[in-house]
Amino acid sequence: MDRSVEEAWDAMAAVADEGLARLIGVSNFSAQQVERCERVRHVDAVGNQSSLIHWEKLEALREHCVRAGTAFTAYGPLALGLLTGKAGPVQSFSEPLGYQRSLFGPGDLETYITYVERLKPHS
Repeated sequence: MDRSVEEAWDAMAAVADEGLARLIGVSNFSAQQVERCERVRHVDAVGNQSSLIHWEKLEALREHCVRAGTAFTAYGPLALGLLTGKAGPVQSFSEPLGYQRSLFGPGDLETYITYVERLKPHS
């Protein structure tokens, strides 16, 4: 098993144990990664992207945070503007990076535009 998550979290725990930080957390971790960290020291906070588009993918992480008493901070609630309805099927983007790729990458944009259309009120 790759131990890099535990090793990095052990270093963060040492910072907290030395009194150099009151609270420590992680960003963009899955529920499984957070649970691995919890074996070393409690994770005080998790910061992940969270929008209607990725809601189901975060269910296990949200459940873990509730059980463990871990704060959850969401970023990207409008999916980098995608949920505003401003992007359309003819929209052109430069090469998306990281989180952007999961929304605006080839094939993904078209899928999510369909989701957004279903959210719009129809008469």
